[in-house]
Amino acid sequence: MINNTEDLIWSTDCDFKLITSNQAFISLAKSVTGKLFTKGSHVLTLEPDEDKLFLHKSFYERAFAGESFTEIEYTKSPDESWSEISYYPIRKGKEIIGTACYSRNITERKKAEQEREKMSNDIILRSKNLEQFAYIISHNLRAPVAHIMGLANLLHATLSETDRIKTQDYLFDAVNQMDLVIRDLHKILATKSEITENKELVNFNSLVVDIKAGIASLIKKEDVRILTDFSALKEISSIKSYMHSIFYNLIVNSIKYRGKCEKPSIKIKSELKNDNLKISFSDNGTGIDLHKHGHHLFGLYKRFHLEVDGKGVGLFMVKTQVESLGGTITVKSEAGKGAEFIVTLPVMQKL
Repeated sequence: MINNTEDLIWSTDCDFKLITSNQAFISLAKSVTGKLFTKGSHVLTLEPDEDKLFLHKSFYERAFAGESFTEIEYTKSPDESWSEISYYPIRKGKEIIGTACYSRNITERKKAEQEREKMSNDIILRSKNLEQFAYIISHNLRAPVAHIMGLANLLHATLSETDRIKTQDYLFDAVNQMDLVIRDLHKILATKSEITENKELVNFNSLVVDIKAGIASLIKKEDVRILTDFSALKEISSIKSYMHSIFYNLIVNSIKYRGKCEKPSIKIKSELKNDNLKISFSDNGTGIDLHKHGHHLFGLYKRFHLEVDGKGVGLFMVKTQVESLGGTITVKSEAGKGAEFIVTLPVMQKL
């Protein structure tokens, strides 16, 4: 039974020398070292990686000290996998003479757990989005509809030609306002639907050059300085229209909320960290009081500086598009001290 299982079973003495093992362990050892492991073979030679060697040595030493425990070990290459490894001290009277070990491959279980967690998070996110859409429909659409109905009723009354023209102008404004809200909702729903646009190689420098050309008059008017550093990663394979929208909205957002005393300065930098691409957008603008506004910073139609023109759609769209690409966006800021938006995307998008 022990030799017919695919699970690894072995035992070692306190000098890290093999006492006994099953066929699965012997086969694995031979595939790793090219040698046949027999009684007395040093088990630590199984691990060529220094970090894992140190980790496994510490596990054995915990068992030699009398601890029974189980650890989950993750391996990234050549294939992503997880193992559940248990250690049990071997006692001879009061003395510990070694440890018995048992390892089971739990990759399928972990992937199933990740899939369930992803589905659960997706359901929670969809539920929140539905609540937000319900709020938008009941508030942002209700107001112009009520306005239109009121103006329409006025047109049934006896009005002077001047008042009728004014009422019609107000009516057209209300209709246009409702149309803008519907267009925003359509744009957001289109972003949240399944991505069908093909991925392509997106160069960050080219993206910034295109955006600067598109808002050249605004950059000249406000004397904006945009500094870039994409030395860590210059390009990724992604949805170009989404990446353009993310860069565009964050750059324009920094210009909108510029400081009053300094010329606007925006720094964009790429960084590779923990197998993720991080793109930071930092500025010297007015900043945000995150204690007051952080919890709904990326909400639809949320605005915090009423003196600045805008609808409160830009950051919501950025968050929606970043999440559609499998990433996240966070912000660091203080009122009066500028802001830094950090977009994190899976590095697997790199070609």
